[in-house]
Amino acid sequence: MEGQVIEERTSELKLDNNRAAPPGWGNDRITAFLGSAYQNTWATFHNMKGAYSHLNSIEGLYQKATTLLDNKPEAIIPIALFFRAHSAFLTGAGLSMAGQLREAYSVLRGCLEDALYAWHIDRTPGLAEVWLKRDDDEKSRKRSKIVMRSLLEKLKTTNPAIGESVEKLYERTIDYGGHPNKMAVLSNMRLIRDGDGRRFDTAYLNSDSVPLQLALKTSAQVGIAALLVFDMVFKTRFELASLSKEIAVAKRGL
Repeated sequence: MEGQVIEERTSELKLDNNRAAPPGWGNDRITAFLGSAYQNTWATFHNMKGAYSHLNSIEGLYQKATTLLDNKPEAIIPIALFFRAHSAFLTGAGLSMAGQLREAYSVLRGCLEDALYAWHIDRTPGLAEVWLKRDDDEKSRKRSKIVMRSLLEKLKTTNPAIGESVEKLYERTIDYGGHPNKMAVLSNMRLIRDGDGRRFDTAYLNSDSVPLQLALKTSAQVGIAALLVFDMVFKTRFELASLSKEIAVAKRGL
């Protein structure tokens, strides 16, 4: 957590010393960790401009989408889920840039789930009310249960290309962090031989090039995949504003 890896990542970056931290910042374990995460975020922005450019372009598509959402009462739940997906994309991208890779995948999984819930609720009459009444009683809770595997199959039936893409990304987010699976845990560990012995190092902030690049790419791919699903929900408005075409073009570069 304190390792030299972070120093290597930030060695080329000169920070603006005019932005002083609050008194006491960095003097305890939590703020010291957060400070290292911020340093990594700045270093990724500085050193990996191509990856960041993709993320920023996708953010522009989300910003455009927010101006096109229909505020009719029946669209409130899908719209609310759009904003949660957008927030998850931003957070997942930020965690990836910071090197918090396992945690990034957990959040990116949520981005896809928000989009899938919005699509499912939009196309299923009466489901919004069932979803809203989930906490009324145990019967309502059971009625509102949505099985993600079933949802992915329905999406593949409706739109095979989008469905297969979303399914692959969803499985990747689970493999690398959405669940405590092998890759989620071991991809952030290193075996170090020390004389006749050996030890394992666990990275809280992982700056290894290949895992970091994969997380950044996955952040971009998930951001676009969620937009493709929302394009199915808000198709008319997105098409009229040419956003559907812009999303399709952005997908080609990933």
